[in-house]
Amino acid sequence: MRRLRSSTPFLAVLGVVLGLAALIVAVDTRSREDDLADRFTFVSNFSAEDAVAAKEVNAPCPDGTKLIGGGGGVQHGGATAGVAIFLSFPVGQQWNVQAHETDPRRAGKRAWTLFAIAACFRE
Repeated sequence: MRRLRSSTPFLAVLGVVLGLAALIVAVDTRSREDDLADRFTFVSNFSAEDAVAAKEVNAPCPDGTKLIGGGGGVQHGGATAGVAIFLSFPVGQQWNVQAHETDPRRAGKRAWTLFAIAACFRE
């Protein structure tokens, strides 16, 4: 009996050590598909750089992913003052962005680019 009592703490520590070792092996050998960061994809799309007064652009998520968010912007916005995004919203599995020039005297006279970005998640 005495031997069993003296080995009980040793067995408990050994059990914890073996359990931690098994957990480390399980974490190290998991596939890359299980990594959450690898399941996110960002897709962007740009309009033509031209002097059109209003533009629309979509960023579609790839097959097998779900749209979880998005946004857009005007490329080199400081150089193209007077351009405003008036819509930025999801449409099915893509993100839609629409913008227009706000100065009627300059509308259609300056080249600018609109872009959309979609955040997609693979389940």
